[in-house]
Amino acid sequence: GDAKLLWLAFDKDDSGSATIDELDFAAARLLAQFKVWISANFPNSAAAFAAIDKDSTKQVKLDDFLQNCASLGFPTASKLLFHGLDKHAKKHLVEEDLAFLDRWRPLPFLLAEPNPEAAAEVKELLLRRHNSFLTAWRSALDKDGSNRCNWFEFHCALTKLGYKGDMPGAWRALDEDMSGYITLREIDPASNEVLCNFRQWADDAFGGVHPAFAAFDIDGSNEISRTEFRQACRIFGFKGNALRLFDSLDVSGNGSLSGAELTFLDTWELAEEMTLDKMVREVSNGHRNSVNISASAAPKDFKEPPSERRASLGSALSSDDETSEDPLAQLIRDSRKVVPPGLAAWQSRANP
Repeated sequence: GDAKLLWLAFDKDDSGSATIDELDFAAARLLAQFKVWISANFPNSAAAFAAIDKDSTKQVKLDDFLQNCASLGFPTASKLLFHGLDKHAKKHLVEEDLAFLDRWRPLPFLLAEPNPEAAAEVKELLLRRHNSFLTAWRSALDKDGSNRCNWFEFHCALTKLGYKGDMPGAWRALDEDMSGYITLREIDPASNEVLCNFRQWADDAFGGVHPAFAAFDIDGSNEISRTEFRQACRIFGFKGNALRLFDSLDVSGNGSLSGAELTFLDTWELAEEMTLDKMVREVSNGHRNSVNISASAAPKDFKEPPSERRASLGSALSSDDETSEDPLAQLIRDSRKVVPPGLAAWQSRANP
């Protein structure tokens, strides 16, 4: 198989490492609660195991684990937790199986509850500082242009903005699908749709955003002004709100777009986003029987725009008329769920 694709499936937040919360959030949360309970009631994991091992056999089987944990004040012990700790599938636990808990430091959001009020505060702060969610996303949260903001990027961005509220709770509320990262769609679906529409259009018309930029940049300066961008979008047939798109992408605020400020969209993993958008459009148009939820969105071959259309960019008259697409009735939530290998798989690699 493709080892790179397998790694990307595990390292969901592009952090360079795979953590238990990425493999199985439910197990990670239960494990974090177990860790906190041990820290609050025992000096270390060895003392906790000794208390759970009431008959001093040095081995604790499932039924004894559940019953003794409950009697000691941890009633949420479950088969999931037991089998996760039993990394060698021995059907019993020994003291060594709990030793890693002394070293493990759970990420703060594992112990937090979703806090919609804190999420609203975060959004308000981002909007106040950056004027638009898309600008905030590009400038603060997604600086590498991956369309994924992990917990560490989120924490760093909000710390720099001086946010003092419930950051873990805000994260839990924003990461609704518990994927381990947030995307622009979870911050602002409307802005996400603008970028998805442009990316899809560029793929269809030019084979990608990079060749689209080359077609727009007729003087080869590697920069496109606001007027040039608007005119090029109109001439080549982009029906979205070109000025809104330009202003949001102009992260530097200098009134022009460089190649890097636009072509980062080619690196976004938008197949799933585009599929959802297509499905919503077909359903909203009444074509319910033609919905195709294919995961593939391979770019088409690059189509060189006709020379007369390229030449017309230099002499095109500016126009204040902008054609905006009708807003969609709703956005469909991402329902893709990757079945995680779970706590046992993570533990089997001698983590943390």
